[in-house]
Amino acid sequence: MSHQAAVAAEFIKGQVGMAKAGVITEAAARQAADLALKHLSPADRQEATRILAAEAQHRR
Repeated sequence: MSHQAAVAAEFIKGQVGMAKAGVITEAAARQAADLALKHLSPADRQEATRILAAEAQHRR
């Protein structure tokens, strides 16, 4: 697992948490997540997405 993918996934989880808590809007969280993913390499972007999907699946 690359460090950048792991950091991006944690950042995105934080944004989602803040949106759920009402600290920021869902649109702001989505925009921040898109920006974070945009700056990753394609492989890191795919890995970060996989990390988030696996954690979402685990929570269900």
